[in-house]
Amino acid sequence: MFMLVIATVMYLWLSLLCSQYIAFSREQLYVSTILACAFLNGCVPLLYEQICNAAFPIPEGIIVGISAIVTTLAGILYTLPLSLFVFEGNTWLEWSLLVACVLGCIVILVTPQRNGREDMDLSIRVTKPVPYERFGKEHKVLFVESETKVPENA
Repeated sequence: MFMLVIATVMYLWLSLLCSQYIAFSREQLYVSTILACAFLNGCVPLLYEQICNAAFPIPEGIIVGISAIVTTLAGILYTLPLSLFVFEGNTWLEWSLLVACVLGCIVILVTPQRNGREDMDLSIRVTKPVPYERFGKEHKVLFVESETKVPENA
């Protein structure tokens, strides 16, 4: 959330620079653009992780694949008007980036946090030592719950 808020502030700075509400300078343009892109792209893996946690029983590969397709389609729909229509000014691009970041912050705030994978990992309790063998050699003792059987290929 922190990274997305910083990216939102940087896109606000960029929008104000491009709309000339703030005195324009090339250095400010570079700094605001680089920081906005760095923070926004830095939170992408965290957002994928949150999506995977929200849809826990479904395998991660499927969820990440669907998420990648959705984000690619959103990017296409975002840039499609630029190739289809002629605009006098493109100031709406900067402001739409700001709005997209604000909407992302709102969605993260209202989405309930589920940690299904972590909760499942924490629910397994270690109580009894059970020796096991792997590739015909003795190894350390694996501690597992008494009802749980150790798989042969563990």
